[in-house]
Amino acid sequence: MANPEWAWAPYQPDAARPWNLARAAHLLRRAGFGATWKQLQQALSDGPERTVAKLLAPPAGYAEFERRMSAMAGPLEVSESADATPCAELWLYRMMETPYPLLEKMTLFWSSG
Repeated sequence: MANPEWAWAPYQPDAARPWNLARAAHLLRRAGFGATWKQLQQALSDGPERTVAKLLAPPAGYAEFERRMSAMAGPLEVSESADATPCAELWLYRMMETPYPLLEKMTLFWSSG
């Protein structure tokens, strides 16, 4: 059984568990949908604490992304008889293009009942 104090303690890199490419990639996969090589290198450079802080904050320009997505959605019909395909397609596009993948990942998590 895992020690609860250890399990809930913030991650602190050390000789046994260094902040490396594998850990950065794991974090970015869990908090989003993966990362580019450039994003991985930035996470390595920033360290775990700053990387997590960046993941939790909406990025600059996020309001513009929201406006663009709202314009694309237009007047989507939401009813039991409506075809959900346009909504699903827009959401998939949104997940692929988002500058804030953690929000989309959490939305996907909480919507999967």
